[in-house]
Amino acid sequence: MPFKGLDLNLLVVLDALLTEKNITHAGEKIHLSQSAASWSLARLRYFFGDQILVLCGNKMALTPFAETLIEPLRTILANTEALAGRTASFDPATSTRSFTLNMSDISTTFF
Repeated sequence: MPFKGLDLNLLVVLDALLTEKNITHAGEKIHLSQSAASWSLARLRYFFGDQILVLCGNKMALTPFAETLIEPLRTILANTEALAGRTASFDPATSTRSFTLNMSDISTTFF
């Protein structure tokens, strides 16, 4: 799935930008330099065809389009986090796996 050329890593950056409304603070939140966060914002602006964040006085503000991205983005990230957190369950009663234990002779007397 090419997602129309969107780098899915940018979604984490977008979430930080929408939350912080500040490029430097967003970068710090996700452990990126200010220049890396700024470059990511430029890529997001190009992809969406919207400024996302605009300067209003001495603060940054979200564009109306950016406001519409907040809820769907949070849903996507929450679902992705839930997916990444899944692991296969292990039931020793039904497992057919075999395990080999390597130990010294003295250790075998304890087991």
